[in-house]
Amino acid sequence: MIISYLEDQKGSHPFGKDVKLRLFDVETKEIKDLTPVLYGGQGTINIHSWSPDGDWIAFVRYHQ
Repeated sequence: MIISYLEDQKGSHPFGKDVKLRLFDVETKEIKDLTPVLYGGQGTINIHSWSPDGDWIAFVRYHQ
């Protein structure tokens, strides 16, 4: 799973941008959107986001 900005951030990872959470298949290189557009960026999904059994993921969705 990756967090993906909708616009090129030139290598930075800022807060307060439109993002999507996406699933990236390393074998097929296909990308599937997991969420609609979210207001987020830095701090939306950083570390230890998966549940111990791998069935759930946690992320923060900011309100504008």
